[in-house]
Amino acid sequence: MNNPIINNKEILESIEPIIQLIAKELSLVVLEVTFNKEGSRHFLRIFIYNPKGPVTINDCTNMSRLLSTELDTGDLIKVPYNLEVSSPGTNKKLKKPIEYEVFKNEPVKIILKKAEAPEEKVIFGNLIGLTENNTAVLVEKDKQTYSFKLENIKVVQLDDRNI
Repeated sequence: MNNPIINNKEILESIEPIIQLIAKELSLVVLEVTFNKEGSRHFLRIFIYNPKGPVTINDCTNMSRLLSTELDTGDLIKVPYNLEVSSPGTNKKLKKPIEYEVFKNEPVKIILKKAEAPEEKVIFGNLIGLTENNTAVLVEKDKQTYSFKLENIKVVQLDDRNI
């Protein structure tokens, strides 16, 4: 049996519009999509957010069902794969500008490469968002606004200590 050459980037480019359309129909936001091979199996993983409240099992099931039907009909992925649709989790690492918008006002933990004002390497505060030019993260801590340059940030993640 011939193993087809798989170009993950091309697959993602071809299916991402379908994923976005289905999420929009369900009033969900797609935060991240990955297609990877792990061992001998391929996995299509989609992380969703529900702006109306916590992501429910029904959100994941509906997204998975509609997406499976659409992808199978279009035969867009030429290898067997497992589809996983889930919430980002309570300690999600923020990577994309949309995530900084979606999680605005949520508690975050920022780990810096080197200490800045307020002279700490680990900062806990409420996310305000990214600066207009997407070069820094704005956080409110102790009723003050702090700006941390992305180049000095190791990780920004949701802070699950209050959950």
